[in-house]
Formats: sequence, structure tokens, C-alpha cells
Amino acid sequence: MAMTKADERPDKLSPDRPVPEIAQDLGLVLGDILKAMHRQFKKEFNRFTGESELTVPQIFLLRTLVTKGSISISELAEHLNLANSTVSGIVDRLERDGFVTRVRDKEDRRIVYVELTEHAAHFREQVPRFNEKFLGELLRGVDDQTLREMASSFRQLSDLIKRFEDKDKDDKNTDNGQR
Repeated sequence: MAMTKADERPDKLSPDRPVPEIAQDLGLVLGDILKAMHRQFKKEFNRFTGESELTVPQIFLLRTLVTKGSISISELAEHLNLANSTVSGIVDRLERDGFVTRVRDKEDRRIVYVELTEHAAHFREQVPRFNEKFLGELLRGVDDQTLREMASSFRQLSDLIKRFEDKDKDDKNTDNGQR
């Protein structure tokens, strides 16, 4: 297994260190975790579904369609936290490869929905099974108390990120005179 920056410094997150140092190193550790999860998630998802070259953004878009059904480009962009143009490019590639199709709203032709095609219908069953399998294998052997602590820490991190995003939106609205 490849060494990460976090492996090279296992004591860096020790609670005995000053908080500013812990915060700085936490950023490095989170970066390492995200890169490793990204790489492993893509590899395992493609292996599980029998696909070969789906990217993580494509996988996340397909997962969103599985859970939400037909959805507009702008709703996808908001859900995936990406620009409309970025989502449109991802949809272009998935449409080219036969996974999704664009459907215009019958009442308002400006609105375009994205739907899974029959070719991609197998994702409806595979995505929930994959999520269960991937997380099950990833967390195998972790005791209940540690899982609860991890879940609590992730919820706290998620709340911090949402608060940061909300502040960023407020700042942009203030900058644009929208307050």
C-alpha cells in the first residue's frame, strides 16, 4: 500500500500539540484522505458495475440520478456543488456514452432534464448495493464506539463546511448588492 503524507507523520494529530499545528496538519490529513477515497471509490465502483472508465464526477452524477430521478441541469449542479457548465460537460460525455439522455420540459422548453437511459438502468439496483458493499468493506473491523465517534466527527465537519459555504454565499450576495 502506498504511503501518504499522513502515514509519514502519524503523531502530527496528537491532541497534546498546539491547536494551530493540529489544524494545519488536519488539512493535510483530510487532503490525503480525500485523494485516497476518490481513487479507491472510482476503482471499486467501476469494478463493481463492470464499467471501465467512469470518472468520479460522472459516478456522482449517476448516483444523483438514481436517488433523485429526472432532474434539471441546474438542480444537478446545485446538488453536486459544481457550475452548470461543468455539469453540462459531464452530461455531454455520459450522453455520448449512452448513460443519460436530455429531455426538454414540455411546458417550458428552456428547462432541460437529465434522465438515466435503459443502458444505465442497472445503476438503479447497483448503486445502493455498491454503497453498502464499499462502506462495509471499508469499515470492516472498526468497533461500534469508533464508528459512532467517526460519525459524530464527520457530522461536525459537515456542519462546519455548510456554515463556511453559507458565509461565502452571504459574502457574495453582499458584494453583489443583494442584501
